[in-house]
Amino acid sequence: MRLEARVGGELVWECDSVYLSRGRGSEDAPRGDSPPALPDGPAAGVWRLPEDLGREYAAVSGDVNPIHLHTLSARAMGFPRHIAHGMWTYARTLAALGRGSLGPSTSRVWFTKPVFLPSTVELVVQRSGAAVLAGLRSRKDPTTTDVVVTLDA
Repeated sequence: MRLEARVGGELVWECDSVYLSRGRGSEDAPRGDSPPALPDGPAAGVWRLPEDLGREYAAVSGDVNPIHLHTLSARAMGFPRHIAHGMWTYARTLAALGRGSLGPSTSRVWFTKPVFLPSTVELVVQRSGAAVLAGLRSRKDPTTTDVVVTLDA
């Protein structure tokens, strides 16, 4: 899905989203790029995500998808527990990167594994000039990458 926002006919924001569905899917469907590997090394931050994070996000965003609200409703959708909303993890990661994400910039996100609630994740960041590679990994198993974000400010 491609979304665009225009002001006075000028493109000011665009977003391409790829959605997943159950099943084999079409062999002809375009596949997205693989995410870059997260950098090794110590965490730049540790976030404890509470059990009610999905409900708190739903109250603000209006997104009441059952996979984010309660374990029982997530189980009905095929998940062992409820999960953090991807847009929350994306926005929280960008916010942690500082002011560079506030102005004109390009960012990209890959959701590689669900972030189950409650949980603890580590933020890892690698800066190279204006380019930033960041992401979330499991605190229990740092080899498990949940979210990868690139930012070019």
